[in-house]
Amino acid sequence: MNDEPRESVAEIVAMAQDAALAENQVNAAYTASRHLEEKMFIFLDAIKDIGKINMWYSRQYIRDEFELSTPEATRVLGRWMRTFTQRQKGATRG
Repeated sequence: MNDEPRESVAEIVAMAQDAALAENQVNAAYTASRHLEEKMFIFLDAIKDIGKINMWYSRQYIRDEFELSTPEATRVLGRWMRTFTQRQKGATRG
């Protein structure tokens, strides 16, 4: 026999609710992050479409526009560059 105290049903329900709330918060943060990344990618697409700025230098524009640190802006630009062709193919399929 196990002599350790067992949680009551109410305690287990409360833990499950806390876990569900935490998962919802993570999902909301992830969704917000994806939405922000999408906005930054649209911004970078617009810069590219203008055609007056070498995209290697666009990092400063996304850094300033979205209040990112230089390393964050570098990561965003890198993701934009790595996914550019794939995103363009997806856009043409509609």
